[in-house]
Amino acid sequence: MPVRIVVHLLPSGPRSPVPPPHTGPAVYAAVLAAVRASDPTLATAIHERPRYKPLALSPLLDADDRPATAGSSGLRIEIGVLVDELTAAMLVAVKGVEVVRIARGAYRVADVEILNVSSYAELASVSDPAARRWTLRLLTAVAFATSKEEGALRLRVLPERVFGSLLARWQALAASVPMPEGIAEAIGSGLAIGDWRLERAEHLIKTGDAATGRKDVFWSGSTGSVTYQLADPGGVAPRVRAGLDALARFATYAGIGDRTNVGMGVVRDGQLRDLLKTGDRA
Repeated sequence: MPVRIVVHLLPSGPRSPVPPPHTGPAVYAAVLAAVRASDPTLATAIHERPRYKPLALSPLLDADDRPATAGSSGLRIEIGVLVDELTAAMLVAVKGVEVVRIARGAYRVADVEILNVSSYAELASVSDPAARRWTLRLLTAVAFATSKEEGALRLRVLPERVFGSLLARWQALAASVPMPEGIAEAIGSGLAIGDWRLERAEHLIKTGDAATGRKDVFWSGSTGSVTYQLADPGGVAPRVRAGLDALARFATYAGIGDRTNVGMGVVRDGQLRDLLKTGDRA
């Protein structure tokens, strides 16, 4: 059951800490630390899951969906929980923490909000069988890494594989709610990018260690907005269009691309953005 949890934060002291420009790995570490405090076995299972992790995280964001800076308001982190067995444990973990450390800063947990919750069956059932266009806003860098079988690591930095990636993640995490027959073919040969406004962005995926000389590791990717559309809507069955619509909705929980556990691939649509404009929390 995909769930979107928002953890609203306030500085823990009289002075606001100055966050670094990249907080994705620090947020991942903070969330794992919260889970580990209540369930060490679960924290290990999340971290060591090899392929599709059961959660997607944002970096530290401000009220305008931008990376937090000095003096930012509306500070929060977002947690997309993608499997049922993790939902209750994650809520217990984040509600049980009073202060969260993110990089150099300490923040008080002001509120924990369940913003969206839908079962996979509900996502499938409310999808639109007449849909033909989908616009996604990419808040943080989106990239797809090549597999080991493809040789040396390379990054595909344009958001061309989005729906195929979402389909693979859905199939891995929600096998009991299958996508309609023919959806893979529609993604591969019937879906096109109709409009785009993209910029290059870098995202920290692994923090360095001065003691060992290990340097920070950054990945490049794309941010902005991109619209996908069916090249021949009349040639795609309504059930397949509904499946594509369900995948677009799923993206707001799961993120898109690789390294979503450290804040890459955070996605918005218009409705979710309006819900998040809640301002400061006391």
